[in-house]
Amino acid sequence: MQMKINPIYRVVIALIVATVGILAASGIINYRMTKTYDQLSLGFFNQQLQKPIDAEILDRINLFEPKLKTASYDAAQSANLRKASLIYLDLKTAPAESFDPEEATNKKNSLGPALGNVRLETRKLMDTAILSADENVSVRGLAYILKEEKNITFAEWKNPSEKHDKFPAELIKKIVERKKAHRFLMPVFYWIDNGIPTVTSVVPIGRFDYSGYLLVHASLLEMLDTLDKKLGAEIQFLTARDEKLIETLPNIIVSKEAKTTEFLAPLKSPPKNTYGLEINDRPSNQLATIKVVADISELDAKLSSVRTESFILFAAVVVLIAVIADGLVIFLFRRVFLKQVAAEEEIQKSIRYAGRIQRTLLPKFDPKIIDMDVIWQPRDIVGGDLYMIQESDEKLIIVVIDCTGHGVPGGFLSAVAHSVVDRVIADTRYKDAGEYLSAINTLLKELLNQKDKESATSNEGLDGLIFVYDKELRVATFSGAASSLYLASPGQPVQEIKGDRKNVGGIRTPINYEFPSETVEVGPFIYTMNTDGISDTMNSEKKPLAFGKKRLVAELEKNMSLDPKRTNKLVMDALNEYKGPAPFRDDITLFSFVFNNEVFKQS
Repeated sequence: MQMKINPIYRVVIALIVATVGILAASGIINYRMTKTYDQLSLGFFNQQLQKPIDAEILDRINLFEPKLKTASYDAAQSANLRKASLIYLDLKTAPAESFDPEEATNKKNSLGPALGNVRLETRKLMDTAILSADENVSVRGLAYILKEEKNITFAEWKNPSEKHDKFPAELIKKIVERKKAHRFLMPVFYWIDNGIPTVTSVVPIGRFDYSGYLLVHASLLEMLDTLDKKLGAEIQFLTARDEKLIETLPNIIVSKEAKTTEFLAPLKSPPKNTYGLEINDRPSNQLATIKVVADISELDAKLSSVRTESFILFAAVVVLIAVIADGLVIFLFRRVFLKQVAAEEEIQKSIRYAGRIQRTLLPKFDPKIIDMDVIWQPRDIVGGDLYMIQESDEKLIIVVIDCTGHGVPGGFLSAVAHSVVDRVIADTRYKDAGEYLSAINTLLKELLNQKDKESATSNEGLDGLIFVYDKELRVATFSGAASSLYLASPGQPVQEIKGDRKNVGGIRTPINYEFPSETVEVGPFIYTMNTDGISDTMNSEKKPLAFGKKRLVAELEKNMSLDPKRTNKLVMDALNEYKGPAPFRDDITLFSFVFNNEVFKQS
């Protein structure tokens, strides 16, 4: 008789076997990688230290502090000279700083040679490339090149069209030719050349390419995760002023797949000493000072081999575990999982389709008599917020609606509300905003079967407001349902015109309820309407607080111009800063407009 095992027990056994296998494989790989890193790093660099070095050239290195000479000496023994450039980028609006090698040399916080505090210049590079506005960028720099195939001297160039090293030219071209929005999407261009002890470079793909002797040696002894933390802290310091840039740190910090890339061409002339410098040209030697990058290709090849072998071992263990678990776990859940995935995908397709339909309901034109700006931001793919505009020869009507709920339920109700509002505002019998809003309430309650409390089958409704400008009478009226209209004028307190406390629809609002209408002054104001998604936005504190109406009014009062786009930007910037990483809780609509000259000509 064959024994049957309970499927639950089989799942538990499979999970235990998988856990033990992964832990064992991880331990073996970690031990082997650690041991190999130590052996290779010590062996490689001991070999480099035995190479001869020209002592005379070390006498030329007189720009380092005495305590750094030993480190410079050790680093130089494992280095080969390459061409290099130092890049300066300045905004068109910022004055170009003069460059004084002697003054830069005297800076105590600079480990580099006569080129000054390279870390500071690198920060300028990043600030300009990533944070600057969309305006022209002027470029200037110093590159030490061969002069008459004999001496190394410095040549200055001021834009990427002039001849200089290939790498800086390509780098600058990529930075200058992209708008700010595109620069934010790119990995950061980050290049440090800070003298012999700490020569590092992180190329655009985020890969750790070069480092000086001391940094490489430390990284291989202390494992790469320690190096990640060291460079990560430095890059964090350089980028701490911009949250969007910090989000790109995984693309900047050292990749585990370190690889040497030959992007700086070797010197063409035969070296006169270990570094190819003319010993008798003291000024040039002092100015160039010895730019080096560590040649670690030999070590990298060995480490790549170890990584490949370790990956194969780990993959074999994973495959073995998968085979064991396949019959015990995957068999039990595969069919249900696939059905669930298919169903969820169909739902998402339908929701995306509903979102596209909802967007087609939004106005596609700008009225003639106002300048406007609208921010419509559903919390999900579809939402419950809606705004509508209708302009005829007689009237301009603006409607902002916040239906009950958000997401799919709110989206369905907003579609019903759109049809109701569209029908009402097309009716010429109504004169002012209160009459329009009352008619919307009556028709919506009829459609939702809310004629009376006893027989009502739903309690859905909406908040919102309606603004009507009569072109013939030159009179503006406003009516709101749990919503307010704000009038802002530069240098003046914001005026709030409050709407009625009743909602449109719902069992608490009678079907024949008459919403009041308020007369609104027509003048040099920014008229702002919004849904409660703005005031209800919470911050990310332990005890979160809502953004509230007071903060909204405060931002409206900061605007010193009659510009709807600037008004909306001030509000949204403040809102995003206030909420921090917390998600939006509701849909958001922010509608601001100003009457243009056509209205005042008529007046």
